Amino acid sequence: MKKSKTNFNDTQWTNNGFAHEYLRDSDIYIPQREHVLQLIKLIFSFYINTEIKNPHVIDLGCGDGAITKILIDVNKNLLSTLIDGSEHMLESARKNIPNINIKETIHISFQDLYGSSVLENDADFIVSSLAIHHLNEIEKDRLFKYIYAKLKPGALFINYDPVLSPSLELEQLNLIIWKEWILNYEAKISPRRDKSLEYIPSQYKSNEDNVPSTLDSQLEMMKNAGFLGVNLFYKYGLFCLFGGRK
Repeated sequence: MKKSKTNFNDTQWTNNGFAHEYLRDSDIYIPQREHVLQLIKLIFSFYINTEIKNPHVIDLGCGDGAITKILIDVNKNLLSTLIDGSEHMLESARKNIPNINIKETIHISFQDLYGSSVLENDADFIVSSLAIHHLNEIEKDRLFKYIYAKLKPGALFINYDPVLSPSLELEQLNLIIWKEWILNYEAKISPRRDKSLEYIPSQYKSNEDNVPSTLDSQLEMMKNAGFLGVNLFYKYGLFCLFGGRK
């Protein structure tokens, strides 16, 4: 039975050791990570009006700030609000992003975020990566509505996350695709790892902290929240990049 409410403090992300390992190994077990980062950069460049002098970017579940860091390449004057439930992740982001590009950092879980008044309704671009799948369907729906309210008219939200496949057969196939990515990546790196990360897809499936929803259900949630032009920008197995505008 799935949890009725997600408690961030009960998840492994509060463990600094786990967070450190995630950052260290993310290129291995996040399929085409560098390609996805470049896609997000291109989408940001396409949608953000070049006349916006200091675009405000909100990075939800910012991790080490990798996404915000590449967006600075597009606009050197952007101001970022970095949000994460892990203080260890926020510390990493502060080290990676110049102070001049940080409007504020907020240590808060998504569940506490949408019940608070910590954010203004002034975002030009909101992005989230590999974080929202930890929320159950009710919480996802609430978060999408909250995000919509925080965007300026015409502003964009995009989300990169694993999704639940529409059938058991496709779920099994997508897990195999993921495992093969890891094995192929590990075969190319030097020096070789002492222990393979091929177990990650199985661990992901068995971890109760992960409660992904189907892509269709999330696109529908976004439409119901008011988003326009809701679109799938990219898909690799379980991993999808999708979003919409206010």
